[in-house]
Amino acid sequence: LVQGKVMAAAGDGASGALVIGLRPKDFAARPALRDGLRADGADWLETGQGVLIGIRMAEELGLDVGDGITLISPDGTVTPFGTVPRVKTYPVAGVFEFGMYQFDRSRIYMSLRDAQAFFRTGNAVGAIKLTLTEPTAARDVALELRRQLGSDYTAVDWDRVNLAFFEDLQTQRNVMALILSLIVLVASFNVISSQMMLVRDKTRGIAILRTIGASRAAILRIFVMTGSSIGMIGTALGALIGIVLAVNIEVVRQGIERVFGIEVFDRELYYLSELPARIEPIEVALTVGFALLLSLLASFYPAWRAARLDPSEALRYE
Repeated sequence: LVQGKVMAAAGDGASGALVIGLRPKDFAARPALRDGLRADGADWLETGQGVLIGIRMAEELGLDVGDGITLISPDGTVTPFGTVPRVKTYPVAGVFEFGMYQFDRSRIYMSLRDAQAFFRTGNAVGAIKLTLTEPTAARDVALELRRQLGSDYTAVDWDRVNLAFFEDLQTQRNVMALILSLIVLVASFNVISSQMMLVRDKTRGIAILRTIGASRAAILRIFVMTGSSIGMIGTALGALIGIVLAVNIEVVRQGIERVFGIEVFDRELYYLSELPARIEPIEVALTVGFALLLSLLASFYPAWRAARLDPSEALRYE
């Protein structure tokens, strides 16, 4: 492929863009590209005439299939009066939507032949892109390519290209895990306080049970079961609501933005057109297990206080 940065203009609008020139058959051979191309761009795969633009760029510049888009390259022609930028207008042959906001807003695809002519590379290409069947092997493959090709070539994997993005995501995951842990910890204190109030309220009943023969272990079990049941019910409801929200998170986001008129999910910041969600069973299980464990531990202290209650002291003023 051949690629280069340009200024894309149409009407009164303009924006920076990355032009990628490749053979239409190579475009069609990659499912991630082919599946994002709308039906109106099917002819481009056969003829290679014109350019493909992202749906966000089409919206911002007010373009539709058949309209003209002007590409301005900073690498122009040197004349006695200075450098004149290369300017050429191409018809919009189709629109694509990959779901990545940055791609849909700033990428333009054209045939390899047209890109070579526009950037004046002759028959040369600027890069060869490999698509692997196993994404996690990309780093090892890149290292092997760098070793075999030598210092004259550069091999970059998808993880390295988007390093800052993935580091930001990992930081957010760590911070959210910390925040979630603190929320569960605060909820466990609520279990403790509610159980302490229950013990105080049921002091007379505890004394009567102890008087008629209930052991301290029995009282301990009763209040541990009470506190644990509160934790189990709350955890079950929380997990159910969380899963339902995760499955319908995009609908919820759009509803909040329409009702309150605020932007919940910044597409330019996260590079995505929609708020993605995927339920990880292991993480759900760990979160539920952590919540249940804390609720169980939070039940022990109030239960221990109830078990140590002296019946004579509790019934002194009865």
